Amino acid sequence: GSMGGSFNKYYYDKRKKVNNKKSKMQIANTSITSMIDHLKGYDNFGLVLFDNNSYLAKPLREVRYTDIDAIKKHILKLKPRGGTNWSAGY
Repeated sequence: GSMGGSFNKYYYDKRKKVNNKKSKMQIANTSITSMIDHLKGYDNFGLVLFDNNSYLAKPLREVRYTDIDAIKKHILKLKPRGGTNWSAGY
């Protein structure tokens, strides 16, 4: 739902408008893949997705045993859906 919207204005700062056509989800996806680029082989990485429910997309394991390029492609293809159940994601 809400992750499909853009950051074209901030609700907490009525004076500032941002000219950005990317959705919140696109920005989050790109941010996560950029963060992954900084992981070392001995670091652990796992991924939980959530909307109304939670989904274990990638179990926690060392990066050296993970197909990072495949994970990044998967993350970049994610689309918003459902609601926001933080408890399920946590």
